[in-house]
Amino acid sequence: MAPIIKPTTGRLDVARWPASKIEMWQVADLAPYVKNARTHPQAQVNQIAASMERFGFTIPMLIAENGTIIAGHGRLLAAAQLGMAEVPVMVARGWSDEDRRIYTLADNRLAETSEWDPETLQIEWDELHALGLGDDLSMIGLSDEDLKDILPTAMLEVTGGLTDPDDVPEVDEAQPIMRRLGVSHALFRESNR
Repeated sequence: MAPIIKPTTGRLDVARWPASKIEMWQVADLAPYVKNARTHPQAQVNQIAASMERFGFTIPMLIAENGTIIAGHGRLLAAAQLGMAEVPVMVARGWSDEDRRIYTLADNRLAETSEWDPETLQIEWDELHALGLGDDLSMIGLSDEDLKDILPTAMLEVTGGLTDPDDVPEVDEAQPIMRRLGVSHALFRESNR
């Protein structure tokens, strides 16, 4: 028996989604939301601009019908920095003021709650470096410190490791061999019973 497909209404109606229609708007007709709690340091705007220069404008901004930015404040700053006259937008038609304000906060926060898969990121990082793209990766927004936290082994190439490979801890030859190996006599005796 075929599944019954119910028509969608309200917010689940694809035709009503802002993403179902992308428009080009003049940068001069757009305005930042004055209560946007997220800031964009110049270094981040530079990274967004570098990404736009390489890949183009890949994610349209979400705006209210009056041109107020709901999501995409950093993209607007980068577009202005690059001298763009118009940018792609999705218009949130019919959204209440409350919806726009809540989504502005949600859009800024939800991406932060995701996590990196270190193994997959390490593979991707290594492959991109093997292709000689290390200098081009500055636009991804990960600092050396970020990478050290996420990919400790990736930083070996950048830092040469955290310690000198010739730095070997001193061994106290007067200690019994098991103590030098970090095994207590009691543990050794217990495991041999």
